Amino acid sequence: MLFTGQVGMIIKDFKDDILADMNKVYEKHIKLTDKAWEKVAEVKKQINDIEDQRSKYKEDVFIEDLKNGIKLLEGKTAHIQERYDYGTGGVIAAKITRMSYSGKSADLEVQVTGRRWNQETEAYEDTVWSKDLDKVRVSNLKNAFLTGYNNITWERV
Repeated sequence: MLFTGQVGMIIKDFKDDILADMNKVYEKHIKLTDKAWEKVAEVKKQINDIEDQRSKYKEDVFIEDLKNGIKLLEGKTAHIQERYDYGTGGVIAAKITRMSYSGKSADLEVQVTGRRWNQETEAYEDTVWSKDLDKVRVSNLKNAFLTGYNNITWERV
């Protein structure tokens, strides 16, 4: 306890000198780290710019491929949200038939796979049919094909 008391008295007597020395260390540290953080921020900005360019390029290529028609590979299917409460699932192929002037929506012709009831055999059968989707937002198309969790790949038709 005597040792702790002596340390306390020393701190009380020399607190101004201790605080001044600590402030010097903090100022020197801030000068060193500010330069490093500025460089880090510059590199992060460059990385974000490159990622933005890459995603924009991928979206542009996707729209061009979709105008020519695409077919999904590896047995994958997509779900396209047509309206806020309605969508079409099981899409295996798609093609833009008409694009709006603003480029924010498109009409699509899609191939859908699914099961349908056959009256003659009284059983479900795997079938593929065509379906036209009107005025689908391009952002919904990007969500269906580009940002999906199932890594959809496609080929041009």
